Amino acid sequence: DHAGSKDKYAYRKIVHGFSTDEVLMRQYNNPYRFLQKVGRYYAVTTLDFSMDDTFTVAQVIDATFRNRWSGAFLQSNGKMVIPTVGWTTEDYFDITFSGLRNGGIFIISTLGTHSVNNGQGFMKGYYELRSRFPDSRLICVGNAFPGMDSDVCYILFV
Repeated sequence: DHAGSKDKYAYRKIVHGFSTDEVLMRQYNNPYRFLQKVGRYYAVTTLDFSMDDTFTVAQVIDATFRNRWSGAFLQSNGKMVIPTVGWTTEDYFDITFSGLRNGGIFIISTLGTHSVNNGQGFMKGYYELRSRFPDSRLICVGNAFPGMDSDVCYILFV
């Protein structure tokens, strides 16, 4: 929401895709306009659409598809892209971790996860992500949970 053409430091910033689904859908439905908005920035993350444990398999597939498609579109138009990775329950890990490659850089978020079962579901997904992609680097927006690795780069949400 704060990306803009007058940002004189855009060349050294990453635009994150953490927002409400309403805002993300506007960006998803107008990809060239979104590309113009983020074009001057160093990099951009994929759009992080909501997922939770009440979602059906179709909803999880849809949210994951929109996430990956946004990254493919931006990358095919010359942007450096960092995939956001979200998950629900272990039943859907094969879906939510699809399309990622070991050795990449991923961005995750703990926002809104601390109050749900004290983060137990988040941590199951976190451990599974680390297990499937052991050579990957993580950036985490939000506060760490006990048990998260010290090599994760933590960033406050702004």
